[in-house]
Amino acid sequence: MSAPLIRNAETKQMETTKITESISKNQIFADQTICGILARNKLITQHQSEEILRKKEWFKKELKRRHSSQACNNISADSVSITDVIVSLNLKRADNIPGTLDEETIYSTLTGMGISL
Repeated sequence: MSAPLIRNAETKQMETTKITESISKNQIFADQTICGILARNKLITQHQSEEILRKKEWFKKELKRRHSSQACNNISADSVSITDVIVSLNLKRADNIPGTLDEETIYSTLTGMGISL
């Protein structure tokens, strides 16, 4: 393996270790961590990540309101995850692969980083 490839693999492993340690310490998936992983993997842009994090509480309340109007009254804003928010935005993938960013792609990316859900 060439030196740049080895450095890239080592960097990715270090990032994965830091992310896993962060999640383990908090015992929850931090919204910033998930948005950061998606941005680093070029599934969303850094700007989208910042906007999602800045407006996440509003998005969660809006999703709860939508669900409430569809007879799902027992859904709270706290039970709406950052993944639910991102998927509901129907974001075009930042990696230029056709289609929108879906839940399967998000979970696959997180799993690929060594994070089990």
